[in-house]
Amino acid sequence: MQGGNLQSLRQHNRASILAMLQRSSTPLTMGDLREGTGLSRPTIESLLQDLLREGLVTDRGLRAPSHSPGGGRPPRLYAFDPTVGCLGAVVLGIDDVQVALADLSGRLLGWRTAPLRPGELRREIAYDLMQAMLRSYRRNASELRALTVGIMGVHTTSGAILRNESIPELSDPEYFTPYREALSCPLHLVNDAYLAALAQYDELCADEDVHSMIGLHASTAIGCGIIVEGELYQGHRGAAAEMGFARELGWTTADSLLRDFAKSHDISPATVFSRAAEGAKEYASFVGDFIDAAMPGIRALLLAFDPQILTIGGALAATRPLIEDRVCQALSGLPAGRPDIRYSRLREEAIITGAIRHGVRAIEGNLDPSRR
Repeated sequence: MQGGNLQSLRQHNRASILAMLQRSSTPLTMGDLREGTGLSRPTIESLLQDLLREGLVTDRGLRAPSHSPGGGRPPRLYAFDPTVGCLGAVVLGIDDVQVALADLSGRLLGWRTAPLRPGELRREIAYDLMQAMLRSYRRNASELRALTVGIMGVHTTSGAILRNESIPELSDPEYFTPYREALSCPLHLVNDAYLAALAQYDELCADEDVHSMIGLHASTAIGCGIIVEGELYQGHRGAAAEMGFARELGWTTADSLLRDFAKSHDISPATVFSRAAEGAKEYASFVGDFIDAAMPGIRALLLAFDPQILTIGGALAATRPLIEDRVCQALSGLPAGRPDIRYSRLREEAIITGAIRHGVRAIEGNLDPSRR
């Protein structure tokens, strides 16, 4: 095997061990790691030494001795240390900017929202907010291990933005260059609906044997993300599930209806859904029209992908009593039957939560030892 392949294999094995330790609620023994990863003891010992030197894993000492006869020497315990760095999450929305900070296990440290300021770019508002949050938690930018930015629009899996009609400033190919120059951590640009789907998966499906899920998210706009085996599926060029650009499928119409209705009532789009959930008849009637407009795109995506589960989240999820029968009826004619439909409780925090979860997944295999 060539050197590059050996290095790739070692990195993969390292990621497997780190992920298992990271996701465990209790310290693990060498035997636990062998059983969970299938790796040999010498391989695990070598990689654990690397992780211990990097500070990502701590030696918790010997497990409490067993009182059973012939128990032998207790094994050592190892645990992931989530405090040796932090994760940043940013959501650049139509009306505001959200920023969050979490430890390496994904535990939220803080979350703030700032309205748009006239004449200032969203990236500048988010950067200032992130710096303020780092200071408030006595952290500095060098401790960031990953920064995930949720954005609207279509972009490649490498982060190059191809099209953004909702927020034109994001279409500048150099828009995020200041982030790359100021921060030494990896920068991940991900569609906001994809991030919401990731959060919904962890909330509703992660503890089950779920091979595929489509996550619908609607708050300020409507979007979908596809999850396969617990990971985002973004397609060859990063445009999977972008049904909104096929106008005949209704998502453009649904978005326009939502923005126009909200503007005519001088409220935010998310408030439209919350008032409908509270029982306001005009708003409840609108939600029915919104679902009817969006349903052709949802049906098309379900027919093409045939997922095990469809999740519905964002502010729209609060209207479940109003839309549940309508959605089930609209999907009852699918050839293989409709998927299991579940509703998220995350609401407005879904995208920022998904950005944190994306960061957790990213560092499992991409923590660079040189960036301690």
